Amino acid sequence: MRLLVVEDQDVFRKGLRCLLEEEGFEVADAPDARAALECVARFQPRIVLMDVNLPGMSGIEATPRVLRLAPQAAVVMLSMFEGKELIGLALDAGATSYVVKTAPLEEILSTVQAAFCSAAP
Repeated sequence: MRLLVVEDQDVFRKGLRCLLEEEGFEVADAPDARAALECVARFQPRIVLMDVNLPGMSGIEATPRVLRLAPQAAVVMLSMFEGKELIGLALDAGATSYVVKTAPLEEILSTVQAAFCSAAP
C-alpha cells in the first residue's frame, strides 16, 4: 500500500515515515504541498497523510489538487488542532478523515487503514 506523508516538520515527517514503513507501507514523503503534488503525480499513493498547516499552500488547499491528480487516493488530514470548523473545512475539501498529531500511533494507523478501505481500488 503506497502512502505519502506530507509534513513540514522534518523530525515528525521522518519519524512517521519510519513507523509506517515498519508497518509494511511503501512510503514517500514531502515537506510541503507543492512537493507533494509533484510526488503524487509519479508515486500515485493510495493514502495521503497531509498536514493542515504547510508553508506556501495549506493541506486543505492542496487536497482537491491531490485528488485531481490521484482520484484513487484518500486524504487523511493531520493536525495539531481538533476544532470542528477545521475538521469541516478538511472534509469539505475532500479529506476522508482527520487525525490529530498527538494521537497514539495505533489511532493514526487505524485511521490510515480505514481510509485505505474507503479509497477507490
